[in-house]
This record gives sequence, C-alpha cells and structure tokens, in this order.
Amino acid sequence: MPLLESVLLKMKLSQPLRSFLNEVLLLLLIVPGRATFRNLSRYSGYVEKTFSRWFRRKVDWAGLNVAAIRLVVPANHESVLAFDPSYLPKSGQHTEGLGHFWNGSAGRAESGLEVNALSWVDVTANTAYTISAEMTPPGTGAAFSTETPATPRPLTPRRYPPRPRPAARRPRPRPRPRPRPRPRPRPRPRPRPRPRPRPRRSKSERRRQPGGCLSGAFKPCDPKHDLAHLRYLTAMGTSARSSSSMACRVTARPDQ
Repeated sequence: MPLLESVLLKMKLSQPLRSFLNEVLLLLLIVPGRATFRNLSRYSGYVEKTFSRWFRRKVDWAGLNVAAIRLVVPANHESVLAFDPSYLPKSGQHTEGLGHFWNGSAGRAESGLEVNALSWVDVTANTAYTISAEMTPPGTGAAFSTETPATPRPLTPRRYPPRPRPAARRPRPRPRPRPRPRPRPRPRPRPRPRPRPRPRRSKSERRRQPGGCLSGAFKPCDPKHDLAHLRYLTAMGTSARSSSSMACRVTARPDQ
C-alpha cells in the first residue's frame, strides 16, 4: 500500500518497526477471525513470539493517524476536532476500568464503562476520521466532578405499597407411621410317604420260584411272552428237543 508506506516514512521509526507495522496493518485487513498472535502468525512470516515482543513496545498511533489524515484531507477544507465520550453499560465487579460514569440517556451516573473518541471532522466533505479511542479510567468522569448539570433531571424514588405479611401457618402434624404388616409364615410342605421297602431275596430263592420265565427274568410268567421266546429260539437254531423240554418246563407249573 503506497499510502501506508509514505506515512511510515514520514514518522521517525526504525526500519524493523516500520516493516513490522506495515505487516500488521495489512494482516488486520485480510486475516479472518480473531486477531490473536497465533492467528496472525499463520498468515505471516513472523512467529507468535515475535508478535508478542513487538506489541510490548509503545507506538504513537494518534500521530500515525494524523499523518495519514493530512495526506487524505486537503489543506483548504474546513476541519474541526470533535471529542465524544460514550457510556457503555456493564454488569459485573471484576471488569477492568469499571466505574460510575454519566449516562446521558438516563440523566444520571451509572456503573459501567466509558469510551472517549477524538476525531478529525472534515466539514467540507462531511466526513469524520478517528484519531484515537481510549477508555476513560475510573474516578475521572463526569460523575465525580463537583459541577452539577445545567438542567438536572429530578429523580423520584419509586414507592411501592408495603407487601402484606403472610398469616402464620400452623405446623401440620406429622402422619404416624403405619405399622408394617408381618409376613405370613409359609406353609411347610407335607413330607412324602416313604415307599415300603420290598423284602430282598437271594438269587437262589429267586431261581427256585415256580413259574419262572424262559428269558431269565424272575417274574410271573406270561404265556404270550414264552411263546414269542420259543419262536426266537427256534429261529436261532435251537434243537427241538431242548425247546420241547423248555416248553414242558413252562407248562409244568404246580399252581395250574
């Protein structure tokens, strides 16, 4: 930007500071987002630490703005200086610069912040150029001056009717705790009757039992079962003599 370079050349600045201001003022116009040191270092050749070092130095920004305005505004134009303090409402107790300042819209001093702006007004072109904008330190505003305004606004306190006191309420009696129902005893299960033990017989006694089955099971003989067993022995090749003797043995039962 030729205008910025010509303004920086007119000011008594060192070459490193001049190149840094030229870089910063261009970055503030093109960088999106917040103007933090980290965000500026992403679009510049300077690192974040370099930005923090240069920003510690004091720069005559008002003189820089005046030198730029003189190059823009012709000398034959009518110009005036304008000073306008503005009140900013702010809630909280830990804000830097918080104090009581005059609020023109409310007509009284209120707690908040105040910003004063000094401008170069070109009356011919009907244009204003800001020279500086700073915060008013607390304790120096119009709220602490001994002079009273020409037409003070009467402040009448708001009066509200007294609030009726609520009638005293009797404490409610606490409900008595209900007795817990006792759990019913579970009915005991009836014991199952044990089966009567069968008298155990020896193997020889079971063999001697009349009416034994041909299959070897010591149960009362079934004629159908014996007949099927005889047919099975015949199919397996048992001799007719042994089969007939078995059949005789089966039919010869003492109880028949």
